[in-house]
Amino acid sequence: MEHDGTGLSVTQAENLEQAQALVNSSPRVRDGMLADSARVVE
Repeated sequence: MEHDGTGLSVTQAENLEQAQALVNSSPRVRDGMLADSARVVE
């Protein structure tokens, strides 16, 4: 994952399932700190 200094993380995945797996592996998901507004976009 790349961080641009704004609090945004940008990553590329081959498909939606892979993208969701990447998001779900985030430490912020595990510690409950991922914002409700976070989402995967195409």
